[in-house]
Amino acid sequence: MPLFKLYCQRCRKYFKAFLPLSEAKEGAPCPSCGQRAFDPSLGFVEGQPQPGAAGAGASCTLPQRD
Repeated sequence: MPLFKLYCQRCRKYFKAFLPLSEAKEGAPCPSCGQRAFDPSLGFVEGQPQPGAAGAGASCTLPQRD
């Protein structure tokens, strides 16, 4: 189960929550106020390689045309 970094607009704070991928779009309740919070980056899963990071995507590049 991936760890998501969620943002509560009411508390204006981030918190982390483990969510199944099937429930990720629904978000999770904020532990402080209970308001449903969502991942502000729309799908970023914390801890996964990001484009441009060292070694990220090296095996996924397409050959250049001549």
